[in-house]
Amino acid sequence: MNRDGFQTGDPVTVRFFEAFAALVADGRTTASGFCEGAGIDRPNFLKQRREPGRAILRPAWLSYLCRKYGVSPAWLLLGTGTMFRTKSHKNPGKSNGNGPESHKSGAESNAGKE
Repeated sequence: MNRDGFQTGDPVTVRFFEAFAALVADGRTTASGFCEGAGIDRPNFLKQRREPGRAILRPAWLSYLCRKYGVSPAWLLLGTGTMFRTKSHKNPGKSNGNGPESHKSGAESNAGKE
């Protein structure tokens, strides 16, 4: 596992579950809600989450995460830019600057802190 509690695996899979964790922490979804909305078999989703090295992550999961929740495709696939595309995807009622658009990849959020 890495320092954030995620197992090492494919970088896209790791970023996918990093974004999912940010959405859960922000109260925007749950595993059940996400799986139902995306048409994902929940046991497969949970297995992939526990074992990121497994090759069961589907492109449709990535697409749903980007379309529904505003995750940046460039960040998800390449690790560039911020995790979320725009402020318009911020959870209504949260105005403290801790919404999902403030999430950045580990390298970005640690930049300049040395």
